[in-house]
Amino acid sequence: MLKSANLITPLLTRLRSGRATVGLELAKPDDAMLAYLKFIFGKVPVKELRFVHVVPGVDFFATNTVTPLEMDEHILAAMQVEISDAFRELKGVNATLEVRSGRPLDELLEDLEAPETAMAVIGQRDDGRHNILARKLARRADCPLLVIPEDARPTMDHIMVPIDFSPHSAEALRTALALRELINPKARISALHIYELPDLSPYRASRTPEEMKAAVRSDREAAMNRFLRDQIGVDMEQVEPVLINHNLPGITRYLQDFAKAEDVDFVVMGAKGHSKLELLLLGSVAENFLSDNEDLPVLLVKE
Repeated sequence: MLKSANLITPLLTRLRSGRATVGLELAKPDDAMLAYLKFIFGKVPVKELRFVHVVPGVDFFATNTVTPLEMDEHILAAMQVEISDAFRELKGVNATLEVRSGRPLDELLEDLEAPETAMAVIGQRDDGRHNILARKLARRADCPLLVIPEDARPTMDHIMVPIDFSPHSAEALRTALALRELINPKARISALHIYELPDLSPYRASRTPEEMKAAVRSDREAAMNRFLRDQIGVDMEQVEPVLINHNLPGITRYLQDFAKAEDVDFVVMGAKGHSKLELLLLGSVAENFLSDNEDLPVLLVKE
């Protein structure tokens, strides 16, 4: 049970009176997406689930026009019925389907700009085709983004939150606490901080390498405790701090290894907005994790 106001986060507050826009591919991963959304929004209040499928057009570069392809009416009707059936039992949730023609990324971004849109949702296929769209949405969308792989399990028993001591990771941690409170109060939350040792080889040091490692780890432990105390207060007792020494290239591998070893089934990551500078800063960790991830639902939270 949360002992503070951490249950009240911007994302969950906006969902109560707003909508989640779901990019729909009308293919295999959408079955998994419907099951997962039913699992999430069976516990997390939302006013509207707007499913959007963009029929890609044929792009004629010479005229700079897009000629839309036609949608099979039988497929569309079946999808409307499936969506209605999936969410009929969720009281107060208005689930709608909208089909448009055009460029998928542009059409989804236009929908996400509406003030009532609280978050975006997109599926992810094993063949990687939707991974590109997910990464582009992560870079350009202002709102939070939930990416659901087709192999995702509809469970939330262990939540991983990468921590870099930024305001963005603090918001991700508060969101993880709030989601756990609503969906599974017994779930674990691991706040994972990956750090590296400074290169002191050019300098003379009064400590041995092992002493330096211990000193750096002690400093990171103190920084983590201070961060948890300042950002979530008394709720820090519900979070497991994890420190991992980063001594090989690529932070993503450490996140993936920890997730597999500890049976993580949900990830919440902090991300920046989409100014030119922030586009550069988003990249490495969040984007690489989305690119390499195969089965973990990932929620990118933006301040």
